[in-house]
Amino acid sequence: MTDQLSPDVSIIIVSYNVSEELGRCLASLSALHETGTAEILVVENASTDGSGVRVRAECPWAAVIQNTQNVGFAAGVNQGLARARGRFILLLNPDAEVYPGTVERLVSFMQAHPECGIAGGQLLNPDGSRQESARPFPTPALLIAESLFLTRLSSSGRPITGPCAVDAVVGACLMARAEMVREVGPLDERFFLYSEETDWCRRARQGGWKVYVLPDAPVLHRLGRSTAGRPDEALVELYRSRTVYLRKYFGRVSRWATHGGMLIGVALRVVLWGLALLGQRLQRRSSSRAAQKFAQNAAVLQWYCAGCPNPRARLASPQPAVVAAIDPG
Repeated sequence: MTDQLSPDVSIIIVSYNVSEELGRCLASLSALHETGTAEILVVENASTDGSGVRVRAECPWAAVIQNTQNVGFAAGVNQGLARARGRFILLLNPDAEVYPGTVERLVSFMQAHPECGIAGGQLLNPDGSRQESARPFPTPALLIAESLFLTRLSSSGRPITGPCAVDAVVGACLMARAEMVREVGPLDERFFLYSEETDWCRRARQGGWKVYVLPDAPVLHRLGRSTAGRPDEALVELYRSRTVYLRKYFGRVSRWATHGGMLIGVALRVVLWGLALLGQRLQRRSSSRAAQKFAQNAAVLQWYCAGCPNPRARLASPQPAVVAAIDPG
């Protein structure tokens, strides 16, 4: 990573069955390739939509790491890290597109702030509105409050207008310093989906590094595209990742209390969405949102009742390796 011929940035994209989005993502990076400041590594997690073939045909300058099975997001990123030569590593979702100057701003900020181990960009919806780009570290109290709808009663606070130190940034656009990666290690592969970037930020903070979000580094993020096929199983994976995170950082009493709160929240959602769905059917109306939310939360409730098994052990086919945030409500 320290060779003089190495690029400034190694961009790692882990992709599964999002060929169209991946094409737009790579198109937004073509200028960086042309300047020679970045190398692009696409970890192709056994897609069935021809993603790998398309990348090789349309973007031969992107290196493709082809997997024969879906190894998950964390493991896919780690494959990219093993190949990366840049002084900075950018994790980018395939359903994200960087605006001109965004990568350069992230690099410039990290060069000017050597204490910064991780920096995230400002995620935007297609209409220009802001998405959540940073979040506090999960705690038992925070997870319980979220599960019981209590966080919806509080204000989201003022929008960030300048570089701001935060607990963790969202992994859809996350730049890490190679030195930090060498010190704290790669992503924890016990997280198949979700929470792996939060865990990485926490380990970086524990190692003395700072984490920042930069609102002047915009990134278009087509939220939800990567989970459209299996939203119920993706929500189960979200809860499983929370289980891994809780087991890693909190004691047994805190874990049991948190799971109790989350289970009550899931049961409430099943009842509420079930009643909404029933009411719509009685009125001979249909709502794909109500049906989807009911199915999602029913799947999580079934997972809890089954003893919280690893869902990958019972699924016949791979799960998406890169997914967007899911609203459990």
